[in-house]
Amino acid sequence: MNTTSQTCCEGTALETHDLGARLHVALDGLLHLKKPADREAVCRHDITHNQWTLLHMLAGAEAEPLPMGVIARRMRLTPSGVTRCADPLVERGLIERCMKAGDRRVCCLSLSEAGAALHGTISESCAIEDGALLDKFSPAEKEEIVRAIEKLARAAEELSS
Repeated sequence: MNTTSQTCCEGTALETHDLGARLHVALDGLLHLKKPADREAVCRHDITHNQWTLLHMLAGAEAEPLPMGVIARRMRLTPSGVTRCADPLVERGLIERCMKAGDRRVCCLSLSEAGAALHGTISESCAIEDGALLDKFSPAEKEEIVRAIEKLARAAEELSS
């Protein structure tokens, strides 16, 4: 009995590994093809990819200023790396620095109105490009694909937290 359950579990682990390998190849290929379009949409506005990542993160914070330490962890940068990334955006009025309420030792960043507008412009451009990927599918398939990717994104977010 023990051998059977071991074989069953080993089979499941192998299947998971095989699916993981297939997913890795598919995502890697998709991202490799998508990156130039996203890079073009971002660079056209004279910001770097890391600056876009920061703008996007702040846009998702729902008007809540994010502490620099949280941003550094999420972006996998040092706090000084976040500062170097943020400084040009602050100078352009796209993001704002503030101190955390109740603890003035903690520096936070938030999106300005100009930053929110730029985020919207770039997001719209990327959405048009990404929407074109779905053109070859039926409406039902499109919905199924988007739901599956949304679910995958939530799972990835849970793993990274």
